[in-house]
Amino acid sequence: MEFEVFDKRVAISPSEPVVGIQKGGVFTLNRAAFELLGKPVAVELMFNRAKKVIGFRAAPKVLPHAYSVRPNSAGSTYQVSGSAFARYYGISTEKGRRWRAELVGKILTVDTTQPSLQDRYAMRS
Repeated sequence: MEFEVFDKRVAISPSEPVVGIQKGGVFTLNRAAFELLGKPVAVELMFNRAKKVIGFRAAPKVLPHAYSVRPNSAGSTYQVSGSAFARYYGISTEKGRRWRAELVGKILTVDTTQPSLQDRYAMRS
């Protein structure tokens, strides 16, 4: 039986903003990412085609293109439907992935050209 040693350096601090995309296209924001956006009830989904960066910006729920932000049952992460967005921009949803996120102005950004947190861990093994 093979075991792998856990390296705490790859564990994500709860204070680090992280955005994931689940298999099938639902975006997840951890609490830190949600709070960086100002705890919005809805967001606009944005995409920079040239740089392959996803953006989330707080928005009024009444905007026709706004997506509701829903807490998961435990209230530890927040979900945004994104399957149509992912399909339109060719973002793979065949497997779930998570990335560190960064606030640029009022936009929470995710650089999808960077290895996902899972891929970074696999590279170290």
